[in-house]
Amino acid sequence: WPHPLTHGYHLQHLQIAIARTAIHLYTGDAAGAWQAVHAEAPHFARSGLAQAPALRILFADLQARSAVAAWRQQPGDLTMRRTAVRGVDDLQRLGARGLASLLRASLNPESADGLLRGAVAEFTASGHGIHHAAALLRLREPAGAATLRTQGIADPDRLAAVFAP
Repeated sequence: WPHPLTHGYHLQHLQIAIARTAIHLYTGDAAGAWQAVHAEAPHFARSGLAQAPALRILFADLQARSAVAAWRQQPGDLTMRRTAVRGVDDLQRLGARGLASLLRASLNPESADGLLRGAVAEFTASGHGIHHAAALLRLREPAGAATLRTQGIADPDRLAAVFAP
């Protein structure tokens, strides 16, 4: 693996894209994350995978996270900000309110605390432990880092950057 894209886009291609994006975000390479996801987008869109609602949310989250991270590294890039806002809006439209609130907090620092508290509530209800911990970490609550450390995460801030750039 990977199977050539000439034979179709498969779940394994999506898994590789998720891993590559996470590595880029973890290492602070937001531009690399955005480029990797941007290159995958047309293949994903043409595939049958895009018909599965959970996978659409997963890919929309990848796009939004990488766009938010890229904009945060280049805050003067208004085109990337618009792209990030569209990505977060897509998550909201797909019903991923917690993910949308978590990312929207990065785009709107003036209302970040309320958005992050809303994300914490969503993640508590849905059982998304790592997302919950990342939101708490962004709220500067010690429980976020403590939760990640109990999971063996040596650098909670780096992992939080993957889920909440």
